[in-house]
Amino acid sequence: MASELDRQELSVLVVDDAPEIRELLRLILARQGCSVRLASDAEEALGQVAERMPDVVLLDIGLPGGRQKGLELCALLKGNGQPAAPVVVMLTADNDPRTSEQARALGADGYVIKPFTAMQILGLVDAFEVWRMAPEQSRPSFWPMPGHPR
Repeated sequence: MASELDRQELSVLVVDDAPEIRELLRLILARQGCSVRLASDAEEALGQVAERMPDVVLLDIGLPGGRQKGLELCALLKGNGQPAAPVVVMLTADNDPRTSEQARALGADGYVIKPFTAMQILGLVDAFEVWRMAPEQSRPSFWPMPGHPR
C-alpha cells in the first residue's frame, strides 16, 4: 500500500524575474506531476512561502531589488538550518565560482547554471522525490563541476 508521502505531489516554487523562464519551468515540472507555484521577485516568493512551505525552491540570483537579491532570499529561507526549510536550488546565469560558494555558505542545496536543460530539471525532481521517500539519506545536491566551462 502506498504511503501518504508517495501520493503527495512535490511542491515546487519557481522564483525568477523572467516570465519565459517561469513558464518553461512550470511546463516541465507540471508534466512531471509537481505542484508548481510561481513568483517574480523575493517579496512575492515570501508571500507564497508564508501561504504554504514548498518542498523545493528553484531560485534565480538576479531578482529585482538588487543584483544578489536571490542570495538574500536563500538565506532567509534556509534560516538557521531549520529542519522545515525547503530545499533551495539556485538556478542562475551567474557562473562565478565565488557566487556559487556564497550560495553554498548561505545554505543552498544546489546551483544549476543557465541555460539549463529539461533533463537537468527532471533529474532534480527525481532526486528530491527519492530523498523525500528516504529522508534518512543526505539531501541531494547539485553543484557545478570544478573547472566545468559552462
